[in-house]
Amino acid sequence: MNSNGLTQETHPDKPWILFESKKKQDMGELPPDSFSSKISSSNFMELESTGTPSSQDYEQATSLISDLSSKKVTKAESLYSKDSLKFCRRLAPSFLKLLQTKRSLFVDSFLESTVEILKKQGQILEASIANEEELKVFIRDRIDAVWRGFARDLCCSQNKKISKITKKSWDAVFTYDGFWEALIEEEMELSNKFISKETSALQVMGRLLKKMIFFVNRGMVITFLFLFKAQDYEFREGIKTFDNYLVLSLVPEVFDYYNHKRGVFVDRCCRACKVCKSKGVNEMVLLTIQKAQQNVANFNALLFNMQISPKIELPFNPLSILHFFSVQDIEFLRETM
Repeated sequence: MNSNGLTQETHPDKPWILFESKKKQDMGELPPDSFSSKISSSNFMELESTGTPSSQDYEQATSLISDLSSKKVTKAESLYSKDSLKFCRRLAPSFLKLLQTKRSLFVDSFLESTVEILKKQGQILEASIANEEELKVFIRDRIDAVWRGFARDLCCSQNKKISKITKKSWDAVFTYDGFWEALIEEEMELSNKFISKETSALQVMGRLLKKMIFFVNRGMVITFLFLFKAQDYEFREGIKTFDNYLVLSLVPEVFDYYNHKRGVFVDRCCRACKVCKSKGVNEMVLLTIQKAQQNVANFNALLFNMQISPKIELPFNPLSILHFFSVQDIEFLRETM
């Protein structure tokens, strides 16, 4: 039982997955001083003391609820506002350290799998990789450049007004378009990494490489988060909404539908705040949030079935992970080519 009086259930066979109790789900993960607790018991005692509520009682109760719904989020209700910065400021340096580790078996597993995919595709198109080792370094350097820029954006010295992570910054590391937008000044002609007599084959291989560079980035950081950092107490400490950021990282499409102050997605929010009103919440949005949360469960199940060692420096085959993201692109209608 935690400090809020809520229980947590864990699956012994999936130590990285935390499940909140049904009570917390019913509460919509709102802080204890949110909407429900603002309605004091005395207000309702007055209704009960008169038996059947009068029309005036109904008007008073309606007025109270209306006032609470339209009230701005107070400092006490904004306990989760800094969680996004905490999450990103811990993730960026730890992931950069992993990228810059020489002969990291975790990183090398993704790079080698990518090269194998490109080689097989090249055989079909009668194209080959000019230099495999140089290509691995090139891919790693592109990912490193994006994460360095991401880390700089989180620094107060670079951004004095920063109070939470912006969608643009989030997209830079978790979406295809955002990733390549961050690299636009450094983007090179990718087709020159291959050799072929056919210009069209080189162009196809260049587009495929562009997609695979992001896939490697995504595969590494999501696996790093779910498999290693999700069960790292020091990493999670003080980030009460950590699990929500796992959802946001895996399915960045729901970023606009997350209330950072209250620490909930709009399907569990108040329907009256700025986030709820400004994002055009409809059935499709609610379905997308539901699909995003199901994707988290599916990805955790995939990692469990792969039986990856909890030691990050042991090699493994990430092809199933890359395939998962390929299927996810289709599910969420992402354009990545």
